[in-house]
Amino acid sequence: MTKFLKFKDKGDKYYILKLEGNGTTIYYNYKSGMPAQFDVLNLTLPEDYYCDFVTQENIAATKGREYRAKESLYWVSKRIENGMISYGMILEISVDEPNAGSGVTLTLENGAKIEKPKAPVKIDSVRVTPKYTAIIIFTANEVKLLEENRITNFRINNHEYTMYRTESANLKGIMGCLAKKN
Repeated sequence: MTKFLKFKDKGDKYYILKLEGNGTTIYYNYKSGMPAQFDVLNLTLPEDYYCDFVTQENIAATKGREYRAKESLYWVSKRIENGMISYGMILEISVDEPNAGSGVTLTLENGAKIEKPKAPVKIDSVRVTPKYTAIIIFTANEVKLLEENRITNFRINNHEYTMYRTESANLKGIMGCLAKKN
């Protein structure tokens, strides 16, 4: 039997996953907004689980708002301003080989690709290991793909990166949460 419990302690949300079977009980305890470091199989998370990763910022000048989530590899956001909705991502990787250029390709678990050949890529080569930062703007169809599919790997310039299942599952869940925000 599997149970998923949610509680608060000093204002922070925590989750406990209780697994029971074959006379053994295992508990996993983790703080909300932190990635669960295990693959979740046949477990239904609370509907608002991934929304705990998302913060809101109001845009005073236009009375708009922006919803954001940051993980180790990426920032994702949904911006609502002047009746327009836009989704974006900042994707970062560090690799040993400096390589100027542009372009990002996201490969999804269903085999689809989101290709952004003109996406700007900033290279911070002052660091010991150069860091590549790509800025991506998504169409409505691409947002839907990201809500329904995990990213298996991506390429920035010519540098390929395989996403861990937990990273990509969190991104998929966060995109689903962002889609519901108004």
